[in-house]
Amino acid sequence: MIKIIDPELKYCNILYISHDGLSDPLGRSQIIPYLKELARKGVKYSVLSFEKLDSALNKEYIKKITREFTDFKINWIGLRYHTTPPVIATFLDILCGCFISFTFIKNHNIKAIHARSYVSSLIAVILKKICKVGFIFDMRGFWADERIEAGLWKNGGFLYRIAKYLEKVFLLSSDEVISLTHSGEAELRDFPYLKDTKKNITIIPTCVDLKRFRVFKETDIKIPGIENKLVLVYAGSISTWSLPEELLNFFDVVRRGMPESHLLIITQEKSLFQDILLTRRMNNDAVSVLSVNHEMVPNYLSFANVGLAFYKPGYSRKGCCPTKVGEYLACGLPVIINSGIGDIDEIIIRERIGILINEFSYSEYQKAFQELKIILSKGDYLRQRCRRAAERFFSLNSGVEKYYQVYNNVINK
Repeated sequence: MIKIIDPELKYCNILYISHDGLSDPLGRSQIIPYLKELARKGVKYSVLSFEKLDSALNKEYIKKITREFTDFKINWIGLRYHTTPPVIATFLDILCGCFISFTFIKNHNIKAIHARSYVSSLIAVILKKICKVGFIFDMRGFWADERIEAGLWKNGGFLYRIAKYLEKVFLLSSDEVISLTHSGEAELRDFPYLKDTKKNITIIPTCVDLKRFRVFKETDIKIPGIENKLVLVYAGSISTWSLPEELLNFFDVVRRGMPESHLLIITQEKSLFQDILLTRRMNNDAVSVLSVNHEMVPNYLSFANVGLAFYKPGYSRKGCCPTKVGEYLACGLPVIINSGIGDIDEIIIRERIGILINEFSYSEYQKAFQELKIILSKGDYLRQRCRRAAERFFSLNSGVEKYYQVYNNVINK
């Protein structure tokens, strides 16, 4: 257990629960920045997270979080994230989470629980009934449907039906709902049990710290073999939802039309992608695969000319807002992404900051490559347009203000 409790903090307004670890890359980019900025605005936090063993062993980073949370007067308990046996491990997390959360509420005058995604929300809805506190359902997309479309659960199976029932409970029991996208909100309002309600739903996309993610004109980092080349970058996980084979198929088309091009992959799953390259017998001179600390990702993105984001299509994608898209744009990179991902289609078309791929086919890749040559001819003007789009749609400051308003709404109610 990772534990930071300040005995002088008697009155913490918000209990933040995340089944994702703060020491994971997602926690570093999509949880900690919000907590610090909201604490700076006066929100008093108690935080409960579940830390995966590999990430929690990074003692230097744990010490860094500890120092920062102490400075911001944030209470934090990080419990062990259990993985085996399946299902039972999750229920063990829920039981431990309920006990710790009850202790937080009892000792720190908690006014509301901000629950990130579904497992955390099960803890929150139990404590809401027992302790009569507010409940914010930060749903992060259609989780149950994501697991079906990722092939992790059986469609219509027991786990799916339980998850959809709980989703209904969370939506009806919550005081506020957070959706990542407008398309996700529209889908929620069409649910039969919400049609006649006036449920408060706030849209807050996955935002980006624009002070960190920016256009770097100079950097001390060197990547051999990419000088004076068209560099396409993909940053993030390559398993479950992403389509590494389609990325490589598209890159093959680009490379035929522009031999002096390079694919830069930034991922923690380096060995997995290298195995894919080995299977395809790809030219290693044309592809670089790197695993870097999240803090350094903006520096590496500065080497690229365009960002890639290919996802498995499906119903659940309506609620998806890929973190990497905002990060690419903040660094001045136009985006190539398949259509049907949250609100991204509308943003790309309206702001003219990228290319949509309507299907994963050779002809569509050729079409996208021709469009790519046109938009890249815009040079610095295109980079500036991408940056402005990031500031308009994915600013961390904007997200913080919306969360602050949600907290005030729930506590005042």
